[in-house]
Amino acid sequence: MSINLFDAVVSKEIDGYLCATTLTTIDYLVAKLQDKQLLLDVLIVT
Repeated sequence: MSINLFDAVVSKEIDGYLCATTLTTIDYLVAKLQDKQLLLDVLIVT
């Protein structure tokens, strides 16, 4: 499942890359939650 890939990226087992359209899709989906702080937390790369 895709969650396993995301978990592997988060745990730095593998490198993960997002394309530009993925970022706008994430922005759109999170913005629908009406929680702007969550949007910032998701999009800020540390």
